[in-house]
Amino acid sequence: MKVLLVRPFYYIDKEDCPYVFRETLGLEYLASYVRDDCDVEIFDMLGIYWNKYEDCEWDPNLMRVGGNLKNLFSKINETSPEIIGITSTFLTERDALLKLTKAIRTNYPEIKIVVGGSHPSCIGKELLKSNPNIDILIIGEGEGTLKELIQKKFKNLRDIKGLIFKEKDGRIVSTPLRPPMDINSIPFPARDLVPYRNYGKTVKY
Repeated sequence: MKVLLVRPFYYIDKEDCPYVFRETLGLEYLASYVRDDCDVEIFDMLGIYWNKYEDCEWDPNLMRVGGNLKNLFSKINETSPEIIGITSTFLTERDALLKLTKAIRTNYPEIKIVVGGSHPSCIGKELLKSNPNIDILIIGEGEGTLKELIQKKFKNLRDIKGLIFKEKDGRIVSTPLRPPMDINSIPFPARDLVPYRNYGKTVKY
């Protein structure tokens, strides 16, 4: 199974520049935890394209920072993932997440879209209701949940803890939360999968 973990582009206020993007540790830990079970890659649209930005389409006070959809499509065509896992940390990333998932669903309808991070963990079912392009939300710590999803080939979802998902009839199902992990069971982050030297560089507008 091929899994592509994605950190999306951001929309940020121009007044927030200069802006420094930090390491995407969450995805690095996920990748290190599941890499024995699948072929996993990280596509950090901020880390790779840290110095790329353009004006926001709908708000002149905002700008989009990071790679664009063309960059993402090139990566998808190159790797042919069966699963795309997207991290979403803040509610303010809602617009970027909606745009990204809609583009993936439209152009690659066969790929399963999984979203994790503090954003879905905070609002849960409401995110699935407002974004019909997402298949599954991972709630809470994602390492064990993603690993089990991969091992079970995304079947019998009701038996996997830490999920919110849509069934074929449109019903939204939540499974019980997964207990906290023993931090010592998680390998070191997969820094070999990210553009590590770009982190800490400053975006200037």
